[in-house]
Amino acid sequence: MKKLFVVLLALTVFGIFAFADDAAAPALTFGAYLDSGFQFNTAKAATVKANNIVARGYDQGQNSNRLDFTGTLDGDVYGLGFRFRTDNIAASPTAIDVAHAYAYVTFLDGMLKVIAGENADGSFDTAYEGYGDWYGADGLLLIAKPMGALTVGYFLPTTTTQTAVSDAMKNSGFGAAYTMEKMFGFTFNMQNIGLKAPTVYTGLNILAVENLTAQIEAKLVMGSAYDYRPEQYFAYAMGALKPELFVKEYLLKSKDAAFLVQPGATYDLGDGLKVRGRFGYELDSNASDNVYYLEGRLAKAMGKVTMYVVGKYKGEAKAGVIESADADANTSVTFSLLASL
Repeated sequence: MKKLFVVLLALTVFGIFAFADDAAAPALTFGAYLDSGFQFNTAKAATVKANNIVARGYDQGQNSNRLDFTGTLDGDVYGLGFRFRTDNIAASPTAIDVAHAYAYVTFLDGMLKVIAGENADGSFDTAYEGYGDWYGADGLLLIAKPMGALTVGYFLPTTTTQTAVSDAMKNSGFGAAYTMEKMFGFTFNMQNIGLKAPTVYTGLNILAVENLTAQIEAKLVMGSAYDYRPEQYFAYAMGALKPELFVKEYLLKSKDAAFLVQPGATYDLGDGLKVRGRFGYELDSNASDNVYYLEGRLAKAMGKVTMYVVGKYKGEAKAGVIESADADANTSVTFSLLASL
């Protein structure tokens, strides 16, 4: 097994140079992404001052304040990519993280791809949550396309500390993805396959009905750390109106259980302007953890910049099992600008 690992790593490095003259020149691109803004909160919790303001971006629904710089050299036979990121500009403007940095080479007309480094491949992600990826994980990822729309992969993690291959294999993972055009897409990903408590991610994306988005996903941690989290997302586009429903369930080893239902709708007003409203209610096995919230969002796209104004009211001064972010009951308004190049 050690010999196999060394050979695959050598092929990755050697292949980048060995096939350079036989392939078209790869495309070199650079990009940047900035998410910045502020949030105003009216808090009820005693530990938080009322009517406070804080630096905060929106970032596609995540509370952060982020700056990215990316680069890719993307070719049919070889390539590389990187992303430098700071996740909290206001608090740590000089704290730069390498979110990913990798090189790859392909063989057999693209049927086999070998990626080495800090991974950014999403071949085995679920469609809605992006469950099951190895984003940012260091290691060697082998991706094969043996037939048609079937893709399979194997990930072997590496660290800066010398590790026995047998131990690394315990933390390795296997992935599979299959798409039948205009019917469905399916992903399967098992991580830590050699441990007593591996994690399994599955995703089903229904493609058979025009204008319908139907995505069913689940995360399962097996063994003594049992943790099962299925979820479903449905949306249907009716012209400018798009109603949606998100449902999520938790069943944990601690015997805590939770059920979250979140209906909503988006309306396209034209000229890059969209409004969205959502209501969420979390019902927990411990009734004192029940949480509900209301959220409204206005988004205005202006070329490469999108402006978000988000208002949210959360009705309980605590976190539920699922809805844990922004645990204090408050009314908040977030203004954010997202720019990408």
